[in-house]
Amino acid sequence: MADPVIANAIRVNAVLQNANGLPEDRYINSFVFTGAPAGAAALAAICVPLVVQFYNFTAGTGTVAQWLGPQCSRAANASKCIWYDLGQSPVRTPHEVPFTLGGLSGGTGGSEPLPGEVALVLSLRTTLNTARGRGRIYLGPFNQASDQTGPAMDSQPSAAVRNDIAASAARLANQAVAGGCSWQVLSRAGGFITEVTHGYVDDAWDTQRRRGRAPTTRTQWIRGA
Repeated sequence: MADPVIANAIRVNAVLQNANGLPEDRYINSFVFTGAPAGAAALAAICVPLVVQFYNFTAGTGTVAQWLGPQCSRAANASKCIWYDLGQSPVRTPHEVPFTLGGLSGGTGGSEPLPGEVALVLSLRTTLNTARGRGRIYLGPFNQASDQTGPAMDSQPSAAVRNDIAASAARLANQAVAGGCSWQVLSRAGGFITEVTHGYVDDAWDTQRRRGRAPTTRTQWIRGA
């Protein structure tokens, strides 16, 4: 379903390139904004840097980028933000802004990946307390430094990664307001956007199946061998 036409609003896709450089192996998160600036380009000039800072700026004790796995390329300008003017009718013109993803955690496991399917959800809540006023951003993939052993001896995201994501989300929302804009949740079914006011990060991993790596070999067994 295509995004509805919404005046004075943009969607920004943060596209993190896999280290293999293949266009089909990318990790994409979407952010929607509206605001007072005259025209989509003026709105993008404020909001696109805020999306980059969501990953690279230390809002808590570390950056979101440092917790992302080595699957994500840290090469210069390998990542990009692609923004679209939602005031246009589909098909919309993409506008690309390249950026460099911040470095890996220097802690134990910082350079070691978790499986690509492992994601952590940033849940978004708005002034509309219904399903159409809620959003989810599936962050990832992650590195082993972001993982800890939970009380049931299972794997769970560490308090540090959850706190850094929450702090970065709060900063994004606050800085957007300071710039005369606001972060929004877009309801395609409803055809409207609603302002993000708060959110949370659970202490449980989620899954994005399409981020999983395709098998390249099989280890076989035979009865009686």
